[in-house]
Parts: sequence; structure tokens; C-alpha cells
Amino acid sequence: MPARQVDAVVVGGGIVGLVQAFLLAQQGTSVLLIEATPPDAATPPDAAAEPMQQRSVALSHRSCELLSAQGLWPADAVCAIKEIQVTDKGNFGSARITARDLNTSALGYVVANHSFEQHLLQLVSAQKNIELLQPATAALVDNSHSGVELLVSSAGGEFNVRCNLLIAADGTHSTIRHSLGLKLKQHNYDQVAVVANVECQFDHRHIAHERFTESGPLALLPLSAKCMAMVYTAHESDGEALKAMPDAEFLQLLQLRFGGKLGRFKAIGRRAVFPLSLIESESQTSGSCVLIGNAVRTLHPVAGQGLNLALRDVFALAASVGQSAGPEQGLARGLTDVDVDGTGRQQRADARRNIDLPDVLAGFERQRWQDQRGTVRRTDLLARVFSINTIPMGPIRGASLALLNGFAPLRKRFAADSAGLGVPLGRRRDGRSQNKVE
Repeated sequence: MPARQVDAVVVGGGIVGLVQAFLLAQQGTSVLLIEATPPDAATPPDAAAEPMQQRSVALSHRSCELLSAQGLWPADAVCAIKEIQVTDKGNFGSARITARDLNTSALGYVVANHSFEQHLLQLVSAQKNIELLQPATAALVDNSHSGVELLVSSAGGEFNVRCNLLIAADGTHSTIRHSLGLKLKQHNYDQVAVVANVECQFDHRHIAHERFTESGPLALLPLSAKCMAMVYTAHESDGEALKAMPDAEFLQLLQLRFGGKLGRFKAIGRRAVFPLSLIESESQTSGSCVLIGNAVRTLHPVAGQGLNLALRDVFALAASVGQSAGPEQGLARGLTDVDVDGTGRQQRADARRNIDLPDVLAGFERQRWQDQRGTVRRTDLLARVFSINTIPMGPIRGASLALLNGFAPLRKRFAADSAGLGVPLGRRRDGRSQNKVE
């Protein structure tokens, strides 16, 4: 049976995969989007109606700009972060970062995963050149300069697909990455994250809290009026106990770690516990395949940068492919007027023929190197330094926070990094500026 032909296949229908598919479709590319889980399978029945049960993500100001420019911003579902307060339990020194430091309306936003995904799914479903298969799986058959062949399995049976471009957005345990034989670099932080929503006595006033405690970083992000999204970091050995702990007992522990700035913690939603590691693929591209999101790297959640870095990759990849392709290949019209590098320059698609897609993908990987390396290093440094609880580290951390709070240029740079601003999306490994895609 001859293989079906499509311009691009995106494996993984989460936030990253949905955005990537939409951007490619906007360029005139035919896209097959494959998602393994059935619709709403990962969402408890009450999650859509009950805010306390929803998982959420933090989106930077830069992500807001990129998504808004393409009509993807879920404006009615987000809660703005206008201030970040950073404290260290038991030590002097704190830092207060505000949107005013950057002359913006917000440093970032929090949105429930379910709401965001449903918003994106509606937009993707309206694209005539996107076909969504869910549930379905894809197995790699061949990957070469001339394209990729996949074996797709769905409720309708099995069939082969050939595409010019394969994008793997299938998560930390990516089957596509495994099939490509790409090795992983991994650092285990010996920590777990406990994720849940908590109801507070006081309104959050659009303030996010990052508190460093004896068990690790604790983040509370504004979600609704008196509801905060919590990421509680603890030693790996405590994971099972924290998962099994009664709600009332866990709330008492949370109160002890955080203090009384939000009043009394009144209730907590369902808890999820997962181990924390830095996981990176040795390469982001191979032949006509490219890895995106957690398929290429999974970061510690301490700075909330994983998804935001992935979205910058997604927009840069769409611009790279769009600028380099010609109409004959179907990956034709690039994103018009997308300020992907944050400098105010507009990148217009300039259709060129005789595309060598693996070369384009290799150029994309070089272009994104500086932003990726910088984000990984900053996140890893924060995770390591603020998890050390030896006696000398407390005063050092306190002094660092006091310096950050009192020195405006340093505070503004920290705010810019947190908001995803001021980070060029194009710099080569040799250090030369690369604002345009090669």
C-alpha cells in the first residue's frame, strides 16, 4: 500500500504540539497531528468545572507577546503575575520584582492546562490543513535527507505516512527520540515536586511567591482570587509520605514552610508527586526530524522556564522552516511580521526554492543555542544553590537576595530573564549574533 504524503507530522498534541501545528498550518503547510491519549483522558472529570483540581502553567511576558501576535493568547483564562516576591526561610534578605521594573503590565501569567489546551484545540480544529488523529501512535520507519516515513496506528487501522518534516513533541519519554537513537544527559536533583492548588484566606493580589525552604524551593502562583498553584519541592525520600499525607496535615506543613503572608491555607486540591531531573537530548535535530519541548529537554520547575523556552523554540522553528522553504515543498509561506528575537525587528518570510531541510534544522539548532544554554544554566544554578542548606549558604543566599533587591540594574536583568525578555533568539555557537535564521 503506498504511503500517504503530508508536508509535516507533529507527534504530541499537548500545548507545544498544538502551537507548532497551528503555526505551520498558518504558513500553508499540511500537517498531521498525532496524539496518543484519548481526548480528556488525562483530565479528571471534575477538572474542567473545579478550579482547585486543575493543573496550570506559568507563561512569561515574552510568551504572551509571541502567542498574541498569532491570535493564540487565551486572554479570558489567564491570571496576571504583576509581582514576584523571593524569600529565604529562616534567613535575612528578600527580593521584590515588579512589572514596573520592565515597564510592562505583567511579568507573566498563569493559565490552567485544560483551559489552554481546549483553547488551542479549537483554533487547531478550525485549520483546514491540519488533520488530528487522537488516539493514535507513530513509529519511525525511515529518516533521511529526502524525508521521513512513519507507521501510524489508530482506531481506523495502520497506514504509512511520508512527510518532509517530523516534529517530536511527545514529552520527556519521547518514543521518536528513542527511535532516533539520541542519547540523553541527565542530572537527578534527588528531589520531588508536589503539585496542587491551594485555597488561601487572603487574595493573592497578583503576587507570585518563590520561597526557599529547608526542603527546597516552594512556589505559589496566582490562579484565581484566593487560589494559588503550588509547586512544593522536597527531598526524594519524602515523596511517598507527602503523597499519602492527609490534606489537613499537608496544609499545616505548607503553612510552616511558607508563613502567613496569604493568611491561613484553607483547602488543597488533588496532589501529584513526580521526581525532578535535568534531562537533555544530545541533539535537537536528526535528518528531517526535530525535537521540541520536553522531548528535547526537561528542566527543574524552580524558575518556571521549561514551557516558555519550548515556545520560543516553536516560534523560531516555524520561522526557520517558513523562511527557507519554497512553494513546491509545501512548507512555503513563513510567518509574516513575527518579532521572534524580541528586538523589535520584523522577520518576513522570503520564499526560497530547493530547500535542504536537514541543513535548515541544523541552522535552527545553532540559532537557538545561546538562549537554550543560558536558560538551562540559570535554572540549574537556582535549583542547586537554593537546595543547599549548609550553615554558610543561608547568609550567602540572604546577601544575594538583598543585593538583587537593592541594585536596580541587576533586578531589572533578573526580571527580564524571568519574563523571557532581552534574550536574543538567535546567537550561534561561535558567539556571533544571528537574528535571522540561516
